Amino acid sequence: MTLSHKSIAKQLLIDIGNTRTKYCFVINGELQPVNYCDNQGLLAQWFSQHWLDVEQIVFASVAQLGFSNLLTQWAAQNHIPCLQVTSPVTAFGVVNGYDNHRQLGVDRWLAVLGAHKRFPNQNCIIVDAGTATTIDYLDKAGQHQGGWILAGIETLFTSIQANTANVQGEQLDIEKLAFGQNTNDNLAQAAWASTLGLIQQAIQLAEQQGASIDQVIMTGGNGHRLAEMLAEQHIPTSYHPLLVFEGLSCYLTESE
Repeated sequence: MTLSHKSIAKQLLIDIGNTRTKYCFVINGELQPVNYCDNQGLLAQWFSQHWLDVEQIVFASVAQLGFSNLLTQWAAQNHIPCLQVTSPVTAFGVVNGYDNHRQLGVDRWLAVLGAHKRFPNQNCIIVDAGTATTIDYLDKAGQHQGGWILAGIETLFTSIQANTANVQGEQLDIEKLAFGQNTNDNLAQAAWASTLGLIQQAIQLAEQQGASIDQVIMTGGNGHRLAEMLAEQHIPTSYHPLLVFEGLSCYLTESE
């Protein structure tokens, strides 16, 4: 299901997370900067203060059902067309690779969709590096081949500290990959190296299956730094912070 495009000047894309919501206006077809709000503030009154002037809403949510219901009810009361996106079997030339299509996280689906929109007919590895790091392989025919989920870099850095008494660190940032010569650097370097290694392994596995990867597409909070590191290794990489919203925008722009 998609919403028809009828010369709408101001539209709204929303990504509702577990604790925080990101939203992005689309004005005359152009994505605007992302805004953020805590989910605790998502009330009908807040919607009216910030979103009442939009003519169309498309959203995705991984939060409790109550947030989605509140938004759709508010939109209906204000006569604003509103569509919630979930992970389908196929849409916009992309085929979901999960055995049960509903189990693929909607943000992952949207990132894959955004990658296909931006890089059509290319074999892509899509990496969303946030709280978790997800890796997905999309082939040039639009078939999502599946992927992996790894703890995010911050989680890798802190989880071992939470479960050991004498392995502790404070500084996660690194200038470049190197062998650590103190405990902090061992932890930090390992967090970045393991994530980079997983991306490299995904590239190699796709090649073993007969595909040459044209592009590694990065998004998420750690995506920019990872893209820099991969580029230093001469791996074709690009960073797209709005990738999920680019996927959401597909549901706005399809004509009847």
